[in-house]
Amino acid sequence: MKKKSLIIGLIIGTVFISTFSILKQLNNNSKIAPSVKLASSAKLASSVSQSFANGTVDNLISESPYIVEAVQIGEQTETNYTGVTFVTNKLKIKQVLKGDLISANDVITLLQTQIDEDPVVKKNGHVLLYLEKYSGSIVKDAYVCKGLYQGHYDISDNGTLVNSFDMKNLNPDLNEDLKKNNKFKDLTTKIKDHKAK
Repeated sequence: MKKKSLIIGLIIGTVFISTFSILKQLNNNSKIAPSVKLASSAKLASSVSQSFANGTVDNLISESPYIVEAVQIGEQTETNYTGVTFVTNKLKIKQVLKGDLISANDVITLLQTQIDEDPVVKKNGHVLLYLEKYSGSIVKDAYVCKGLYQGHYDISDNGTLVNSFDMKNLNPDLNEDLKKNNKFKDLTTKIKDHKAK
């Protein structure tokens, strides 16, 4: 039942964003500043719809430009943009596992939508994130999780990775692969080995 609800939600979300983009293009007399790029909304929408349904941890690693271990710091900020609530979080990078534009101890901005499939990083949350650079007008110089929940894992006190979203029925292949790679330390080694290839 959850799978059906999620699929329906993704379809409705995609239709909503597509409809908005079409209407926005047809209506140049909008109250939104002309410098707002519609492609940015489309890019975020494509991130929402991207799935690693037949993927593995290796797919996540190879398709993510940045992989980081981070801790949420400071207050979360909500922004309403065209009727959608976005949340920005400040994250302090503990370790960069992939990517060369981010360094340890940097503070980055993470942009998330406030939907179930994009669970907001918890206050003071310790996370492993598969990221890509956000390009748009909602916020400057930010990142988004690759594949939303598929690119966001909580790191427990004992170093076990915990899915930020229950995806056992949604992505059986990825979920099975994550069970085999659920220790942060082991996954760190796997990511470093992947980079060496």
